[in-house]
Amino acid sequence: MLLILLVAAVILVALFVVGRAVANAKLATRELLELGSIEAPARLTPYAPDESPERVLFRFHRVKDSFLWMGSNTPYREALTVAVWPEGGSAGPDSGWEREFLSLATDRVEGIAWRQESDFRIGEGIHRVNTHETPSWVLVRYWPERHLALGYMIWKKDASLDQAKAMVERVAASFKPKLDLPAFFQIVRERPGKRLAARHEALAKQLASRNLAIEPDRPPVEQDGVAYVIQSDWPSVRGPWLFAMAPIGTLPATPRPYRHRWPPPPEGVHQWPDMIYYSWREGEGWAAKGVHGDYLVPEAMKPWLETRHTDRSKAYFYAVRGIAMDETDGGDADLERYWKALPFMAPKLADGSLVFELK
Repeated sequence: MLLILLVAAVILVALFVVGRAVANAKLATRELLELGSIEAPARLTPYAPDESPERVLFRFHRVKDSFLWMGSNTPYREALTVAVWPEGGSAGPDSGWEREFLSLATDRVEGIAWRQESDFRIGEGIHRVNTHETPSWVLVRYWPERHLALGYMIWKKDASLDQAKAMVERVAASFKPKLDLPAFFQIVRERPGKRLAARHEALAKQLASRNLAIEPDRPPVEQDGVAYVIQSDWPSVRGPWLFAMAPIGTLPATPRPYRHRWPPPPEGVHQWPDMIYYSWREGEGWAAKGVHGDYLVPEAMKPWLETRHTDRSKAYFYAVRGIAMDETDGGDADLERYWKALPFMAPKLADGSLVFELK
């Protein structure tokens, strides 16, 4: 009986401490791009905003800090989503973007039972991630006159409903606009074009630095041991794809795949480029495989590869780099990092420290 009372006391103390921690959470100023700022819990990490002319969504998360939660998904124990929309725009079920907003706000909370309490839409459900299940609160509130909405998810073990409500109110009250909505959404509309122009300019400068002129859908241009092509209709991206590949050596051909060892990059090298190997495979003929699995090679590269390889006993390895030229969210457009890594790859392939044969 005494043990039961002690356990109960420990649980009550823990809940009291957690509750006070949430209620008295330290706040930090978080910028909302050019629009303004809010005061959000300092324990939440900001993520890249999701922008469109219809709405902008700002995301803040707290990761569950335990190796026991390792798995394919990042476990968040608290998530805050801030939405703003332009004058003349709509919010709520008729907006067209509420599903995206709620998806971020609920963050994998399943079986949500919703109810309305005054201005709050309150949900209770189970947060499921990496086989773990945690009862959680989900709160959503709109301020139509301010063109502001907040979504908030937190585990029940971390906060009571009143504490979660109070946090939403604190964050909303802290919102300090620096620009009016028309000016901000004008920037939002113009940003993709400016980013794309900057991306094109950066690529043009890098290619010009090596006197490279590459026409779309033409045979590869070779320079300094690297072959380049541009495919105008690359699958899965909107627009042309710049592709570079450089030979780094050979290993014995094998029916088993090769995989990356991921050795630490040398000083000054940001990361290793992707790798493919070109080898003869029974039933397939000559085929390119990535060290991470299947890998698409531009059509213009295939004849170039076929004419350069005849020894079926070898697997020919290449360091490759692909860049979506017209996608501002398609990763960086940095060729310099690729060029900088190339001199280190052939020696590491030869000494066995770069790839291994999967047994």
